[in-house]
Amino acid sequence: MKWTGDLNDDCILRVGDWIAHVECLGEFDAILDGQMETLSYWYFSVYRGSEQIYHSGDAGGFITSPDQCREICETIINFGT
Repeated sequence: MKWTGDLNDDCILRVGDWIAHVECLGEFDAILDGQMETLSYWYFSVYRGSEQIYHSGDAGGFITSPDQCREICETIINFGT
């Protein structure tokens, strides 16, 4: 599947009438293994036509990996096609 846009900020996938959108919402500092690190948090949504199939904001929490967001979107689209 071919994503367009900046994979490290804001990208879109179009497959037939399916559209997936992944976007970085911001950054935060966290201590991981005793080290301070800056992490980003992401949201994603999947639509089929005008119908929203999934929006990560409705699930609570957040995802810190754009790769994981894209993988989930692709899984939803593959399941639905």
